[in-house]
Amino acid sequence: MKFSTISSASTALLLLPQLVSAHYLFPHFILNDKVSKPQEFTREHDNGFMPLKTPEILTSDDIRCNKGSMNHRTQPKTAKIKAGQDTVGFKTAVGNVFHPGPITIMMSKAPGSIAEYDGSGSWFKVFEMGTKLPWNGKDDGWLTKDKDRFTFKLTDKIPAGEYLMRIEHMAVHQPFKQKELYIMCAHVEVESSYTGPEPGPTIKLPGGYKADDKAFGLDSWANPPPKEAFAPGPALWPGGGGGGDASANDTQPAAPPAQAGKQSQPAKGKPETKGKPDTKAKPDTKAKSDSIKEKSKKVKRILRA
Repeated sequence: MKFSTISSASTALLLLPQLVSAHYLFPHFILNDKVSKPQEFTREHDNGFMPLKTPEILTSDDIRCNKGSMNHRTQPKTAKIKAGQDTVGFKTAVGNVFHPGPITIMMSKAPGSIAEYDGSGSWFKVFEMGTKLPWNGKDDGWLTKDKDRFTFKLTDKIPAGEYLMRIEHMAVHQPFKQKELYIMCAHVEVESSYTGPEPGPTIKLPGGYKADDKAFGLDSWANPPPKEAFAPGPALWPGGGGGGDASANDTQPAAPPAQAGKQSQPAKGKPETKGKPDTKAKPDTKAKSDSIKEKSKKVKRILRA
């Protein structure tokens, strides 16, 4: 599915699933505040706006870069980035990250051409964003919610080479252990003079996430509200120890943005909204309806442009 041009009512219909269900994609790669065209550097997939769901996805190769992404592996360009200098990240297609939950960005080095790499190697984490500290246990305490982009300064402690850079948002809005994962990968080539220890700890996908990991056990509707949240995957690199594989059971609390070097703040998101009630009552349908109307207006403005 291409999103580079919005020029007809039929294209607008492609956006309706997102407007109705608050689903989203991350087709734009960001390099030093410049937002790319859709899928210019990101690997398209065949899953549209739909999320991947646990626990089934945890044992599937689709957890790497989403369903059918290998069908599009030769299409993206490769973004050249300088370790320790450039700010990189991802932006949504339309609207913002509507659901609460952590954002993580991991990287995996290709043994050869990135255009043929399936992501079966080791993955290490370079960025995560979670909740405010202290956290009130509610949706409005997530730093990720209602933002449309997530950027960070790439550490200088990454060897030169071609990598898949994978963004993942784990939506935790449902009051049970099944979680929704929104995943996309970019093709990047890192320019670096780093010759130190290999980045780590690392995980493999699938295999690195387990159904009983703390990250997947969060009940956002619990009463009393939860006091801490966890991001999937290994600890951040650098600062997460040396190389070698690590189980996702070693997940760290989902904290405010943490990465060596200067952080660039997520921008242009909507104001934070109130979280879900502390009880297991249904969420505020009026607030959701207002959000959908707002996004519908945005699509109409795009079509008129």
